[in-house]
Amino acid sequence: MSNLPNIDEFRKSFNRVYDGADQLQREYDIVKEAQELNIPVDIYRHLYQFRKEEKSPAYPEQKDWWKTIPEWTKWFFVKISSKDRFILSRKGIFWLVQKGVFLSGAIAIGHYIWAIPERHKQAHYQAWQVINLASEQQGSGGRIEALQELNNDQISLDSLTANKANLMGIKLENANMTAAHLQSTNLYSANLRKANLEGAFLQKANLYNVNLQKADLRGARLQEAHLDKANLQEANLGGAIFQKADIKDAQLQDTELCNEIFPGKVLCADFQGVKNLTLQQVKVAKNWKKAHYDPEFRKQLGLLPEKPEADTSDNSKP
Repeated sequence: MSNLPNIDEFRKSFNRVYDGADQLQREYDIVKEAQELNIPVDIYRHLYQFRKEEKSPAYPEQKDWWKTIPEWTKWFFVKISSKDRFILSRKGIFWLVQKGVFLSGAIAIGHYIWAIPERHKQAHYQAWQVINLASEQQGSGGRIEALQELNNDQISLDSLTANKANLMGIKLENANMTAAHLQSTNLYSANLRKANLEGAFLQKANLYNVNLQKADLRGARLQEAHLDKANLQEANLGGAIFQKADIKDAQLQDTELCNEIFPGKVLCADFQGVKNLTLQQVKVAKNWKKAHYDPEFRKQLGLLPEKPEADTSDNSKP
């Protein structure tokens, strides 16, 4: 230990050691300085922990910052020692670097958040492009993902046109699809729970095992549609037309079959000419006695023959 550096060399070395919150940087500097002074790291670390620093003069009195600039300048360049200036300068550089990184990150995050609406708008535009370009295709054509993305962002799918499209398994819960054109569309096992399909065109659509629970199907056209095992529980079917549709094993528990559109005017589901309709299916629905059925099926339900609607046309001659 006869070659141990003098105390001034140690002080200068200590001033070069990082003194911030980054422990890895400080430990790295300690090892590096110990190597520079050619002494064991443990001895250097021990001396560093017991280093003595002169106390800096008291900070200038806290006032409005623009009033204390001259006092702070004098304090930094005149009152404190050169060693303290070095330490504070080093800490200040690290602080600026850290704050700069933080500020850059904050700006980037702020820009990202600010641009979210524009990105969503662009994404919605691209999704509609996919849907429109695939309108003549019978396959999916990317429409499943595009429609699901739009619906997830609560974009209305009102008047959507996807005739003959393959939308098997699509998930459009709570979707607004009023007056949608889905003739001959494959909606096998689709999730349309709580979807608004009022006035939708679903003729010859494949609705096998589809989930239409609590869906709004008022006035929907379902002629010749395949509704085998479809879940229509608690759905609203007022005015829906099911002529020649196959509803084998479809679930109609608590399904609303009639709606009063205004006082004295009620629209009910039309099951005339349907296939595989059973008494058990019908009798668990609401207002089942008011719906429209084939004459023979009405007898099986114990209902009287349906009265023809009154002819309100004016046939009077001049």
